[in-house]
This record gives sequence, C-alpha cells and structure tokens, in this order.
Amino acid sequence: MLATAPGCLRTAGANYLLTPVYYPILVVTCQPVETGLVAPPTVKTEDLVDAQGVADLLGLARRTSVSVYQARYPDMPRPVVDLGPGRPRLWLRPEIVAWARTTGRL
Repeated sequence: MLATAPGCLRTAGANYLLTPVYYPILVVTCQPVETGLVAPPTVKTEDLVDAQGVADLLGLARRTSVSVYQARYPDMPRPVVDLGPGRPRLWLRPEIVAWARTTGRL
C-alpha cells in the first residue's frame, strides 16, 4: 500500500511503502489420547505476576532478589513466560504461593 509520509515539511508529499508487520503466534493443538482430546493449558491473566509481584509475595525488598532466589532455590517455580534477557518474566501466582507455603516463607 502506498501512502504519503507524515512529518515535517521536508517529507510532505513524499511517498513511502506501507508493509504489513507479522508477529509470531503460538498455536497449541489438542492431542488425542485414549479418553478423547486433551485441552490446551489455560492461564488466568490475573494469576500472572512479574518479578516485583513475586518479590512482594515473598516479602523481598527488591525485585532483583527474585533472581537470587531462583539461583539459590532450584525448587522455586520458574517463570511461565520468559522473553529473554532484559525482557519481562512472568510467574503463576498460585505456584509461587504454594511454594512459599511449602517452604515456610508464607
């Protein structure tokens, strides 16, 4: 699609090509088993917490302490969403709460 460039007077009237942007989509399909179909896992968005939320649940002073806990306690739940270095990580609140209760942190 051809469009007119927005912006300052130097670009007024210039044409540029609009290209669509595609984002990867994760598709989960049902796998047949003896009893029928297995539904894909679902997550309630309100159950997702970031590092600050995990720190708050565990009574830690800073969100960076969560990384220390991850290294120190191998049984601590791992993030369900990890987009890589410098990007958000998300944990499931029920998993963190259950782990904290089991280990006496709550």
